[in-house]
Amino acid sequence: MVQTITARFRLGPPSYRLAFGLAFVNTTASLLVLLGLALLYLLPNAAADG
Repeated sequence: MVQTITARFRLGPPSYRLAFGLAFVNTTASLLVLLGLALLYLLPNAAADG
């Protein structure tokens, strides 16, 4: 379970950098990246379930 959490948090910083860069080019794409990141943290992980 700890490895799953660590893997999820490893995606955070690159995703936020991507969203920041996209904000200057395409605001909608930036918001979609942020929404996807939020869903990644909110939804339960299927691999951890079993």
